[in-house]
Amino acid sequence: MRLIRILKRCGLLLVTASLLLTILAIATSQGRAAVKTGAFVLQVLPDAPVKPLTWFTAKPIKEEITFPRGQGEGMADLYIPHGTGARGAMLLFLGVNPAGRGDDRVVNLAEGLARSGFVVMVPWSEAMAHYIIEPREIDDLVHAFEYLRDLDFVDKRRVGIGG
Repeated sequence: MRLIRILKRCGLLLVTASLLLTILAIATSQGRAAVKTGAFVLQVLPDAPVKPLTWFTAKPIKEEITFPRGQGEGMADLYIPHGTGARGAMLLFLGVNPAGRGDDRVVNLAEGLARSGFVVMVPWSEAMAHYIIEPREIDDLVHAFEYLRDLDFVDKRRVGIGG
């Protein structure tokens, strides 16, 4: 009898703690940020046992695009989250990337960001595929950033660059 009472109290304590954590995660901006961050990290890690963002968000739209640059056109992959309204955006520069733009790590990162609500642009060039960064790449990045910022569905005040 005593063991049953202890187990019931432990169960009640566990349910109460879970309920409080759920309320904390939903009701506070810090809780929502923690939940989103945890889901994003699990989405990006290649060996994560679960990918919760795939349960709650649609696969982003991926387009191969061209954008105007100083000389000619640049190429990029654009990941667009589903939904309407202006979104924050991220220009993801790979540098000299031996893995390439189609590498699972790059795609997981871009899709994870897009599933988190960001428009993601991954510019690439033939020179980068051959482990070369040419001086004009800097100017191309500026043009890519401006192109991304000026898309109709991007919030112009919330655009960043990472690499």
